[in-house]
Amino acid sequence: AAGRRSGSRNALMPWMDAANALAPPVEAETELSLDALRRFLMAPAEQFLRQRLGLRLPEVEAAAEDIEPLQAPGAGLERIALQRAVCDGLLAGHDADAMQPTLRARGLLPSGPLGERVLKQVMQEVAPYAQTYADWRGDVETTSLPLEVDIAGMRLRGRIGDVLPHGIARLRFGKPNGPSSIRNGLDWLLATAAGIDLPFVEFHEGADDGIGPHVRPPLSRESAIDALHALIALRRDGLQQPLPFAPYSAWELFSAVNAERGLRNAANRWRGGERQWAEGDSEALRLALRGRDPFADAASMEAFAELAFVIYGALTQGEPMPSPAIDAAALPEDAEDAA
Repeated sequence: AAGRRSGSRNALMPWMDAANALAPPVEAETELSLDALRRFLMAPAEQFLRQRLGLRLPEVEAAAEDIEPLQAPGAGLERIALQRAVCDGLLAGHDADAMQPTLRARGLLPSGPLGERVLKQVMQEVAPYAQTYADWRGDVETTSLPLEVDIAGMRLRGRIGDVLPHGIARLRFGKPNGPSSIRNGLDWLLATAAGIDLPFVEFHEGADDGIGPHVRPPLSRESAIDALHALIALRRDGLQQPLPFAPYSAWELFSAVNAERGLRNAANRWRGGERQWAEGDSEALRLALRGRDPFADAASMEAFAELAFVIYGALTQGEPMPSPAIDAAALPEDAEDAA
């Protein structure tokens, strides 16, 4: 065993391919929630393990809400929760003195001068978004709509929030990324497929046109139904064999200015580095894909690119898109900065 450590190591064979994939469930699904479709697109490997193999991977327990943080949230879901709470406070007309005790009680801010500095910084970050959104919203209150639509015999249902008489609003602090595009895209497609004749309006950092409002181009009801049908079919396939897809890495490829840069950015996101989180190191992906790197060979890379453009094409353009021709020779051997 000690001698083998210095020898060559072979990659594990895939669990399954199209020829020996799991059979479909005995009882065919006739109803599907939008949340279930969203969870699959966010983490197809995890959903495959949970729903078809009955594996629930151990999770690090999050700190309870009644535990006071000792440092400021730097990034991730905690930072987003703080930004959202501060934005809600600004929209309600509250100042820092009014927000700070509540945010501390909710465990979103540390105590003392550190908490004051963090709150001031976050208020500066979100104030432009809050003001732009408030100007567009006016004095109208938001509501939500329960929707359902038949997609080739599958009843897709969900509830769409932040609905106003003049549009459906979505607010994100910063640029769009993979998860935000999945969430917003599914809401947009379901609302359109259900016949809701309202503009879908997004507020986020744009390349040339600022925070917004960014209004999605009109989409026909038939096109929205076809796009949802493609995503539901992809979920059916992904519950029979693991899909080589992860939202952040795939978005890097889809949203890049050219295929070569997108491929490099996606590989870096998947593999990570000394100061960068590696999306491909998640327990579910490593187990479901048996540690295989989708950027290690041309065939795997093409499969990854095809999924990225099918999924994000449907969610952002209203139709699955073909992946561009990609030169596998340009693939970096190791993760590196791609500024």
